[in-house]
This record gives sequence, C-alpha cells and structure tokens, in this order.
Amino acid sequence: GLQALPSSTNFMFVDLGKNGDAETFRAAMEVQNVLIRGQYRTYKQWSRVSTGRIEDVQMYVNAIPRALEKMHNAIKA
Repeated sequence: GLQALPSSTNFMFVDLGKNGDAETFRAAMEVQNVLIRGQYRTYKQWSRVSTGRIEDVQMYVNAIPRALEKMHNAIKA
C-alpha cells in the first residue's frame, strides 16, 4: 500500500503515509540489516531509498512488511 514518487535517479522517495515517520522506518529496517536513509530534510513521512543490486532491492522489499508492522505496533502502544 505504499506509494513512491516517479524517479529518474538512483534513489526514490517512498511515502510512508500521514502517520509515517522516516526515522522510525529506518530504525525498523536496520534491525533487519537493511540500511536506508532516515528523514530527508523536512520530509518526515517520506523515506529516501537508494537503489542497488536486484538482491538488495529484494531484501528491502521483503523487509518492508515487518518494518511497517513494527511501526504500527509502536503507534498503538
């Protein structure tokens, strides 16, 4: 259910939604050994993610559901 802005670069901006927090998302991804950038400038709900090898992109994609679940549970707590 995440959306990303169109990109012609080696990175993309992923919208984490109105309650999303790029720093929390970054930390949740890091626990899974996926290193991404946290908040970029004032874009709190946008995660800036560099692209890489297909294996790295797949690792990122696989980690997203667990990271979002962790973020959702933290909001509920």
